[in-house]
Amino acid sequence: MDQDRVDSLIVYGLGALSNYGPFTYLTGHLPSNKGLYAVIRQGEAPVIIAPSTVAAQAIHADDPAPGALVAAASGIGREAYFETVIGRSVGAVGIVAPTAAGLPYADYRRLVRLLGAEPHDSAPLLSEVRRWTDQDDVQALGEAVHRAQRALEAFGQVVRVGDTEQQAAAAVTSQLKRQGSRIDVVHVCAGVFRGQHPTTEPIAEGSVVTAFAETAGSSGHWAELGAVFLAGEVSDGRRKLALTAISALSEGASLLREGAQIQSIAQSLTAAIGRVGHPTIGLGHSTGVDEGHTLIEASEEESVRAGDTYALHPSVSSGDRAAAVAVANTFVVAADGPKPFTDFPHHLHQIPAH
Repeated sequence: MDQDRVDSLIVYGLGALSNYGPFTYLTGHLPSNKGLYAVIRQGEAPVIIAPSTVAAQAIHADDPAPGALVAAASGIGREAYFETVIGRSVGAVGIVAPTAAGLPYADYRRLVRLLGAEPHDSAPLLSEVRRWTDQDDVQALGEAVHRAQRALEAFGQVVRVGDTEQQAAAAVTSQLKRQGSRIDVVHVCAGVFRGQHPTTEPIAEGSVVTAFAETAGSSGHWAELGAVFLAGEVSDGRRKLALTAISALSEGASLLREGAQIQSIAQSLTAAIGRVGHPTIGLGHSTGVDEGHTLIEASEEESVRAGDTYALHPSVSSGDRAAAVAVANTFVVAADGPKPFTDFPHHLHQIPAH
């Protein structure tokens, strides 16, 4: 806050992917999908502003970070809520929003009116701070990875040829929720995978199935895991496609070393995929408390640092674009190289025919 020359931070968070990171990082609380604000004065503990006394009790029960406080709004309604937020702020105020789009428009205009001035954008500085991880972060990320792996293992045990993509995705989602997943994204595709929603199409004999489980628990640490499942007997061409995606994942992981240029990693991965087909989704990104903002792409100017955490998810389509698969894994970059939490995505898995 000294570096940003602000006396108070107003932090916004929403319980959805790419929208909760700064809030959860600073307060230890994963906000609801209705959104929450917190105020942090320089040298003081964060104060989460709850919209009511009942909501404040629920937040307390959810165990925010040690030292974080919870205060109920002074009255009912958005005006009273924001008056409480402003009342907790002092001096020069910085705003931290989770995305470049900033706060919801109506919220921002209300804050400007109550503050009497445009607040400073403190999000860029916090984005840099959030890159650094400690052993607790690594442990929490590992727990999220293993939650995703258990869900994909269940997928392989209960899904059968003839089930629809939606039915198969429901099996993964159910396992994630049973294990405490708060926010999750599940993909199942038996055709051309491009990150789309599961459909009512049945999983046909001979298809290669992409299954992704992406999840965050109460700590907000976001992990991604994706594997290829063979539906019965598949053609040599489809098997080669799946093995190409796995090979690209291994190659990308080997390049995630301290000091490596992100753009070089992206170029190498793109070349590996291009020897067989075409990518259908992005190559990956940084991760941590929420999905990160550093993308694995040729225009990225960042380099890899020790302690960074990344999710890689190379995809490849056949030359005729009639099929496409992807795999994903999550890594922490140690001083001696990248460390995966599991090798599950680096193997082909089987869906029984009946």
